[in-house]
Order: sequence, then C-alpha cells, then structure tokens
Amino acid sequence: MSVPISETRYSAIKDQSFENKPRNWRNIFLLIFIGIGLLSGVFYAGIRFATLKNNDQQITELKNPSPTSSQVSIAPSQNIPPQTSTINTGCNLYTQYNKEPNNQTVFINIESQQIKNLIPSGYGLNYAFDLTPSPDYFILTKDNSLFSYNIKNQLLNEILATNNLKLKKTESSEIHPSITAKDNFFIIINENKQDNEPYGMGLPPEPISQRSYLFDASTNKLQSVVNPNFTWLRECFMFDSKNQRFFVYPCGEGIGTSIPLSVSDLKGNSRREIVSLSDFGLTKNDRMTAVEYNDGNFFMLSKKTLTKIIVVNTQLPEPAKETYTVSESVKNKLKDNYPYSTAIDIVNNNLIIGGDDYVLLLRFNNDKNIVDSVYLPDDRAYINFLFVSNGKAYYNNLTSKLIRVVNLGKWKIEKTIKTDAAAGVTFLCINE
Repeated sequence: MSVPISETRYSAIKDQSFENKPRNWRNIFLLIFIGIGLLSGVFYAGIRFATLKNNDQQITELKNPSPTSSQVSIAPSQNIPPQTSTINTGCNLYTQYNKEPNNQTVFINIESQQIKNLIPSGYGLNYAFDLTPSPDYFILTKDNSLFSYNIKNQLLNEILATNNLKLKKTESSEIHPSITAKDNFFIIINENKQDNEPYGMGLPPEPISQRSYLFDASTNKLQSVVNPNFTWLRECFMFDSKNQRFFVYPCGEGIGTSIPLSVSDLKGNSRREIVSLSDFGLTKNDRMTAVEYNDGNFFMLSKKTLTKIIVVNTQLPEPAKETYTVSESVKNKLKDNYPYSTAIDIVNNNLIIGGDDYVLLLRFNNDKNIVDSVYLPDDRAYINFLFVSNGKAYYNNLTSKLIRVVNLGKWKIEKTIKTDAAAGVTFLCINE
C-alpha cells in the first residue's frame, strides 16, 4: 500500500509506542547510517562525550534545565532571492528538547537561559523536528487525544472530539505543519497492528490503514481528504497549504535524501520536477545529491564533491530556483562533503552546511559565486538542525549535548551552552 512518510530532523528515538508517536523516518534512516559508519559498531547514543576542542569558548550551565513524474524545466528566477526567513519579527528565541531522565519537554530562553512552560502541564509535543521555526500554534497530545494550542493566547482546543472523531488506542498520529501558513496542518492517522510488533532496526511496520485531514487551527476545523499517493518508507514530503501542494522527494534507507525534488497536488499525483537529476549531471541510478529543507527553502547539494548548491524558494506560487556555484579557488579548500543540514544567511551572504564533525561556512557574491570558505571543527557533532536568525547560526552537538552559537559575520563560534538534552534539540522563535 502507499502511505506518506514524514520529513523530519534527526533525533534519538526513545521509549517509542504506537500511541500518538509521529513517524520520524528521516531520523531513523540517519540513525542507521551513522550506526553503520561508526567503526565501533556502537549506536551513537552510547558514544562517550567528545573532548571539546574550543576550551576558550564561553560555556554556560543551564539552570534546571518514486512514482512516475513528468520533468518540467523551471527557469532560474530573475532578481528573486531565496526566501530569507519565515520567522516572526520581535520574537524570543528558545531551544526545545526532551530532558533526561523522564523525556520531559522543556523550553529554554536562549537569552535569559531560563526555563519557561510554553505548553500546558501534562501535554506532550511529539513532532518537534517538524516544527516551523516560528510557530503560532502547537499540536499537543494527551490521553490519546490531539489538541491545538494557541501559543500567544494560551487557548487549548481538542481537535478530534470537536469534529466527532476519536483516536483509537491502536492508532498513531503524524503532524505536518504547513510551510506557508502557520495555522494550517496536515494530519495523518495511521492504524497499526494490535500486537504492537517490534520496530526492528528502527523501522516501523507498515500500518493497516490510514486517514488524512487538513486542519485549520484558527477555526479548529478538520477536513477529511484523500490519502496522498506516496511510497511507504521511500518518499518524504513538505506540506504547502497556501498553494495546495506537496514538495516531494526520495528518502529512505540506502538513500538518505535525494533529488528529484517535485511538486504534487494534495493527492500526491500530477507531479512535476523542480530540480532533476540532470541538473547535477546524474543518471537515474545515482543518489548522490542531498535534499535539505530549512525555513522556507530547499537546498540541493552533492553528498561528496561540492560544486554547486541549488536553492528553491517555496514561498512563491511558482517556486524560484537559484544556483550558487563554487569557485575554483574554493573547490581546492573543500573536503568530501556529506551534508546533514543546510541553511542560508542573506544578510551576510553565507551558505551554512552542518556535517558530522564540522560546520562549513561559504560566502557568496552578488553573482551567486561562492568565493570563500571556512571549516569550524566540532567533533562528532552530527549537525542535523541549523537555525539562522539575526546574523547567527545555532546548532546542537548531538554527542556532547552542547549548543553552539556561530557569529556569521565574524565566522567564529562565539558561545557554547551546556544542556541536559536526552537527544537532539530544536530552536524556535516565539511571539509571546
């Protein structure tokens, strides 16, 4: 059967159950990839803490802390820069993670380094790695039910019961926020087997059936829709409610993520390619170009030799495609590249790539030529989430549980914050 698969950021998977747990496929596939890559054969969660290289940095202790598609060539946009940010102005920056030892969800203000309860007590947030960078609503879980929560007004509404629907004990929910409207969500309910069979190698069993809904949090209205035609464990998607479409691309075990990047209707059909294999001179059998999404943009770049980065702005009715080309002088400085995350900083003309043990900063000129580069080493960081705001990049070293703050104007790590995160962290900018 064909069922959708969620695009998400990499995190450790702990205490999984079928009740209200989103299927963070990309997290799972990256765990498998990392596990195979480590010579010790030990899962990364058991790796000893890394010895920090930057002892002179400020360290602050947090207190209490593929279906057939038609290829359509899209011309590069003229004078349309990539989407700079979907982040609200005047918002407060938080880091969110699950705290050891009981996996409690906590939010910590980066500036004050104080914990704040941004969700009601007793409710859970289980799609953190799919959150938009500046949300107005959370979808929360409690007692096998789903609730929408207006962050600013602190209003809580039950979703399914209000719409005369209930979530069975054998069902699990997937929450996909829209990348173009902060009050819209695509919700998938998967019915799982009664015996809750083991995941095995981190891969969940295929559900018996599913139902899909469009949800508007501003009105608390739920609309039943046809299940989109995506391939189980082989495709990822991002939901664009404003333009009534999905962005779809291959992903999965043995692939990671890969082009082509396509757009489809809400049924998963009527596909057309935005970035194709031929854009990188590849054949159908090649899967050597990664697809990364970050704050309104898709990034396509090689998993080995970096020669160019294609950036697609998703916020326009017709997605705009820009190509950033690596100059010969920079090519000679670069090592083989496997991107875990990618972001752009228009203010300082930077492209940022998070790797397994480094952050790579690339500076481009007005002609979109990449003319300078620098590596910031960070041992066993596995940087699967980058957050860029106000000329700074924030990321989490997954192994050592440290948050790094990179000054994108000066190209240096200016601050390090210690956390007690049970796994990876995300960053959010919240209007309160």
